[in-house]
Amino acid sequence: MSATRKEKHIFEDVCLCVAGFHMTPKLNKVFPESCLLIVVGVVIGVLLFHTSSVHVSPLTPDTFFLYMLPPIILDAGYFMPNRLFFDHLGSILLFAVIGTIFNTLTIGASLWAAGQSGLFGCETPLLDMFLFSALISAVDPVAVLAVFEEIHVNEILYIIVFGESLLNDAVTVVLYHMFEAYSEMGPANILYSDLLSGFASFFVVAIGGTVIGVLWGFLTALVTRFTLEVRVIEPIFIFVMAYLAYLNAEIFHMSGILAAQVSFVCPDVEVIAAECCSSVGYQSFHHGMAREKNSRARRCK
Repeated sequence: MSATRKEKHIFEDVCLCVAGFHMTPKLNKVFPESCLLIVVGVVIGVLLFHTSSVHVSPLTPDTFFLYMLPPIILDAGYFMPNRLFFDHLGSILLFAVIGTIFNTLTIGASLWAAGQSGLFGCETPLLDMFLFSALISAVDPVAVLAVFEEIHVNEILYIIVFGESLLNDAVTVVLYHMFEAYSEMGPANILYSDLLSGFASFFVVAIGGTVIGVLWGFLTALVTRFTLEVRVIEPIFIFVMAYLAYLNAEIFHMSGILAAQVSFVCPDVEVIAAECCSSVGYQSFHHGMAREKNSRARRCK
C-alpha cells in the first residue's frame, strides 16, 4: 500500500472515530473531544511506528504553520462572537499581550535559574530557555471553554478566555521567531538595535496582519455580493479568502493569525454598518413623513 493511500485510510479512520464519538451521547458527556483526538493520535502513531515500513514525513515548522494551524484559526475566528469581543477588547488584549509576554519571560527565567543550580544536569542557555518558554506560554483552553458552554458561565468571562486564546497565538509566534533569531545570532552578537527591532516587530507584525486581514475581509464582502444566485459556493469563498489572507500575511512575515481572524470580522462589520445605515435611513424617512403629515394637517386647519 502506498503512503498516499495509507494516509487517506488514516484520515478516514480518524473521521469515523470523531463521528462515532459525537453520536454517542454518554461518551460525549464524559470525555472532551480533544482527549479523544489525543488518544486516537497516540494509538495510530504507535501502530504506524511498529507495523508500517512506509516512511512517514516528519513534522516541520512549515507543515505546521501552513497546513495544520490555519484550520484551527479559521474555525475559532468563524465562531467568534464579534460584538462581545470588541466590547471587551481592552481586557482581552491585556491578558493576551501583556500576560503572554509575562508568562514567557518568567518561565524562561525560571528554567534558566533552575538550570544554573544544576537541577537539570545540562547547560541551559538563557535564549534557548526563552525560546522554549515561547512554545509553551500560549494556553489553548479547549476543555475549559467546553466546560464553560456546558455550565453556561457569564458571557464576559467566556469571551475574555476565548479572545485571549485567539490572540495569544499571534503573540507567541512573534516571540518564537524573535528568540529564534536571537539564538542564531548568539548572545554576544546581540546589540541594542536588535532589541529595539524585536520590540518594534510586535507592532509591525500586528498592524500589518490587521491591515491585510481588513483588505481581504472587504474583498470577501465584495465578492459575496455577486453570489446571491449561487449561495452554495459562498462558504467556499469565505474560507478560501481567509486562508489566502493568512498566506498573504505569512509571505510578508506579518501575523497570519490576526489576518485570518480579522478577515472573518470585516464582512460582519460591513453587514452591521449596512443595517445601521438602513435603520437610520428608515427612521429619517419615517420622521420626515410624520413631519410632512403634521404640516399638512396644520395647513388644513
